[in-house]
Amino acid sequence: MPRSEPRQKRSRLRAVAAMLGVVLLLYLLRRAGLSAVLVNIRMLGAGLVVIIALGGVSHLLKAWAWRLTLGEAGREVAVPRMVALRLVSEAAAQLGLAGRVAGETMRVALLGPSVPVSSGISSAALDQGLYMVTGAIVSVVGLVIALARIALPHVLEVYLLLFCLALLGFVGAIGFAVQQRRLGLSQAFRLAGRIPRCQSFFEEKYSLIQSTESKMLDFCHQSPGRFWGSAGLNVAAHVLAILEVYLILVFLGAKLSFVSALVVEALTKLVNVIGAVNPGNIGTYEGGNVFILKMFGLGSAVGLTLGIARRVRALFWTGAGVICLVTLSNARTWRQPA
Repeated sequence: MPRSEPRQKRSRLRAVAAMLGVVLLLYLLRRAGLSAVLVNIRMLGAGLVVIIALGGVSHLLKAWAWRLTLGEAGREVAVPRMVALRLVSEAAAQLGLAGRVAGETMRVALLGPSVPVSSGISSAALDQGLYMVTGAIVSVVGLVIALARIALPHVLEVYLLLFCLALLGFVGAIGFAVQQRRLGLSQAFRLAGRIPRCQSFFEEKYSLIQSTESKMLDFCHQSPGRFWGSAGLNVAAHVLAILEVYLILVFLGAKLSFVSALVVEALTKLVNVIGAVNPGNIGTYEGGNVFILKMFGLGSAVGLTLGIARRVRALFWTGAGVICLVTLSNARTWRQPA
């Protein structure tokens, strides 16, 4: 099958990336010293419970933000169910880009018959969009501070500046589209459909993108309270991520300010973008944390422990998401196709 070959190639590339990530993680453990990392983990102690609990609060905020994007239909879905579906989506997202797509599909499918499919799709798209835009804003702030305060190699400064400008362009384009009610993304899909060999793909997605984008713009202008409430909750979730970094470093005895933790989180988001091709971001995530904290004069063991502690928190809530998925599936709540 012609279409199966690219999929097989992508699967092989992801498998190779995952194996290389594991090798990188083992190398980092050897270089930092397993004993030093274990000492740091003991230093975290009960602090790790605090970090896991903080992650739970973040999931609650993101579930609340998603609930607001559903509008009146959100009242038909119980809050515990929204939280459970959010955990299911986040659990699937741990597997990389393919997992994220599957997670978004599942959380829409499991909403229940009280919410129309179109409303579920547009709310999930809007929720994800708001999280990305607010994350981009947080990243821009952190990157600007990094460029102003940290002595970086010239090449790295150039890359960070380009990435910062790209994020500013992205946020600016979204803001302009919202203010002027322009369907920029769907028009971009239409133009991309003129590319040879890509026409069928973009034509298939165009109507869905156009409908979703239109609903997103309507939500902003017709329900500004819900829109800004959802955006504010997403910002709060990003702030909790910064607080997570700050607390872990405090527990480890590192004297970094909250502003420095903001820079670390902004650079970590960049690592997550780069490591998106690696399922689970194994190895690349931990390596990124080591590299980032070295900019602040902290050793490899501290950076690796930071990455491991955040991964333990993610794995804990991933397990909770798997349990929620099994429970919801056994309850036969899958949405029936229209």
